[in-house]
Amino acid sequence: MIIAALCNSCFSRFDIAVAPEDISLLKGMTDQHGLGTCPRHCGGRINLRAPTDEAMQALTQNPLLKEALRLSVQELFKAVKGGGLPDEIPKSYELAVALFKSEKVDTVFMEQDGKDIYLHEIRFANGSTIHLGSGKRGAQVVKITRKA
Repeated sequence: MIIAALCNSCFSRFDIAVAPEDISLLKGMTDQHGLGTCPRHCGGRINLRAPTDEAMQALTQNPLLKEALRLSVQELFKAVKGGGLPDEIPKSYELAVALFKSEKVDTVFMEQDGKDIYLHEIRFANGSTIHLGSGKRGAQVVKITRKA
């Protein structure tokens, strides 16, 4: 089954492929109204039930909206938890390097815990953000997002 989901904040579209074994995971991400957190972390909500009314079905198929990103329930879960959507995960070293060469760093998100300092995000003037995590050999680029 495919659920055509639409965010009520950023208007991103998602086609979520739900296999029978994914039902319990999907239910765990859904509130009593059938809504879940937008994986773009815009603060919006997406429908996680198959739309039944004609108005919602028409809305999710509106050609003025961006093309739907197809996701499995596991990919949706990972993105909601901060792991990034498939289109946010950097595909090449050159992409990350190009951001540093072409854009001015606007802000960084850091925190201190005792003597340790942690760098979480680097935000650029063009609205792009590099999200970092802990990797085997140092800080790892987890995802690169762009402000809508």
